[in-house]
Amino acid sequence: MKCNGPYVSKDGWLGIPTASIRASLVSAAQLAGIPKTRVKTGIRVLADGVDTAGTPLVRITKGKPTCLKIEVRYPKWPGGV
Repeated sequence: MKCNGPYVSKDGWLGIPTASIRASLVSAAQLAGIPKTRVKTGIRVLADGVDTAGTPLVRITKGKPTCLKIEVRYPKWPGGV
């Protein structure tokens, strides 16, 4: 199994896309019973830089990123699909 590469900024440091962090915060707030629309308008994640494609990134400053590999087994559907 091949792991997707990390997000690397134009300056060479590793980062996480701001959109991913925002989506995680919205999902967590929704689990706590806060309406999604209210959370989406109240959260703004500031970027530390961008990657070569222009994706805004938050810098990873502690630890070393690793790849998580999980095998998924799909059930056999009726009719062989």
